Amino acid sequence: MIRLLKAQLKLYKLERGPITIKAAATLLSNILQGSKYFPYINQFILAGYDKEPGLYSFDPFGGFDFKDKFYSTGSGSPFAYGVLEAEFKENMAVEEAIALIIRAVKTAIERDIGSGGKEIQVAVIDKNGYRELSKQDLKKYL
Repeated sequence: MIRLLKAQLKLYKLERGPITIKAAATLLSNILQGSKYFPYINQFILAGYDKEPGLYSFDPFGGFDFKDKFYSTGSGSPFAYGVLEAEFKENMAVEEAIALIIRAVKTAIERDIGSGGKEIQVAVIDKNGYRELSKQDLKKYL
C-alpha cells in the first residue's frame, strides 16, 4: 500500500505539482474504496504538512476522519488513548508532544499483550519536513 501511494503521489506531483495533505487523503481513500470487496485489513493514519498540519485516520474501506488532533490504532490503542486524552493540550511544544507520545506508546506496550516489542520509533512532521528521531534522541525521553 505504501509503495502504491508513493507512486501515485509522485505521478500527481509530475502532472500537477505538489499535493495537499487533504488531496493525498482523498487519494488513499479512493484506493481503499477500490478494494473494499478484498479490503486491506489495516487501519491507516496519514499525516503531513502543507500550509498547515494534516492528520487523517482511515478505516479498511476508505472512510476517513480528520476531526481529531491525535489518533491511535491497533490493539493497544485504548491504552494509548487513555494517556493522550488525559494529557494532550492544544499548542504543545514539540518536546512535550514527543514525551507524551512516548508515554502513550509505552503504556500500550506494557498493558496490551498484542502490542509487541519494546522498540519505539517516533517521527516529527512539521513545516521543516519529516524527520525520525534517532535512538539517542529517544533515550532522553525514556
